[in-house]
Amino acid sequence: MPGDSHQFRDWKKGGHGVVDLHKAIVESCDTYFYQLSDRMGVDRFHDWMKNFGFGAKTGIDLVNEKAATLPSVQWKRERLKAPWYRGEMMSVGIGQGYFTTTPLQLAMATAILANGGNHIRPHLLKAASNTNAFDNINKSDHKVPYAGDSADWERMKMSMRDVVHGPGGTARATGYKVQGYEMAGKTGTAQVKGIKQGAKYDEATVGERFWDHAWFIGFAPADKPKIAVVVLVENGKHGSSVAPIARALFDFELLGKLPPPPAPPTPEASDE
Repeated sequence: MPGDSHQFRDWKKGGHGVVDLHKAIVESCDTYFYQLSDRMGVDRFHDWMKNFGFGAKTGIDLVNEKAATLPSVQWKRERLKAPWYRGEMMSVGIGQGYFTTTPLQLAMATAILANGGNHIRPHLLKAASNTNAFDNINKSDHKVPYAGDSADWERMKMSMRDVVHGPGGTARATGYKVQGYEMAGKTGTAQVKGIKQGAKYDEATVGERFWDHAWFIGFAPADKPKIAVVVLVENGKHGSSVAPIARALFDFELLGKLPPPPAPPTPEASDE
């Protein structure tokens, strides 16, 4: 940023070349979202993201749900008695900093996107007395207000499809193994331990409890979504490493296919 010595980094040291929104999503380009979020500002970010349920309880049939934090200028002034600084938006723009969320909020937001902006409140279904119960609880209660091109919803879904099935996608290794349908998704990495300027993140030296958390959100089939999932593995290091878990869930739901059983543990060597 002009007048600031702090450097905001990207995972790809050599850079991504010329980047548009599609490529930024497919390749998970942080630098694109640094610039986009800086132009957007925290209050416009807040007002848009609250349409997807961030910063509020989803209303699921559970107790003790958390609203997490969707920051704004007013939130920081009231909560921390401090002004908002421009540089803080860089971290917020990639889902870090003051911006926090729950897996359930992400699942709902993913479902809203997959449904073209139609909001669906999550519920727990224990039993159904008729075959229409599932359809009834999944009815949309409202649509996200969006004044842009309605085709933008499909463009976002296609970008997420290419995360898994397109060249350069961060989850393409999982996409090669998908059969019978196509899935769409987005990998994510949540930083656990801060890194000093000029220092390099080294998994071998920081210790396992400080490894990054691994996220994956997704839906399938990509062209006619039926199910949305969120996978979080604490200290899982990379979102691409947990995408296979989402694929296993999709395989079971769409194909009735169970993953292979885990290998039996290796017997420990005897001291005798």
